[in-house]
Amino acid sequence: MVVIGGAYSGKRRFVREHCKRGRWISAYDGCRIEDAGDIGQRQTLILEGFEIWLEELISSGKSDEEILLIMKETITRIASVHPDIVLIMLEIGRGIVPVKKEDRRLRDLMGWLQQHFVGQADRAVYIWHGLARAMK
Repeated sequence: MVVIGGAYSGKRRFVREHCKRGRWISAYDGCRIEDAGDIGQRQTLILEGFEIWLEELISSGKSDEEILLIMKETITRIASVHPDIVLIMLEIGRGIVPVKKEDRRLRDLMGWLQQHFVGQADRAVYIWHGLARAMK
């Protein structure tokens, strides 16, 4: 499942209500996406903070293509071990084009990843002001 919404829109609350036995891997808590490999398979795995993980890859000097490939392969590998996975992704676009080139790059990468993961997911939910709308 992919859960997308703006900052403080209720994404975490929605996931907590729907995933009672979840293990969180959060970039906001300093976790690396690679930490997900150490989690037991019987728990729902919840990943959040993609914009932070993307910023780290951007700052390492990788191209957009390399970054997208790394993220797609990483999530595919994690999902092959953890069949019950939830991706919480921050909506950072909403039609506003950032002034700074690096902010536009982050927005574009997030959008491309969200499109890919929504396409792969069995379920996609958009959260707006605490209201959940199933999109898929």
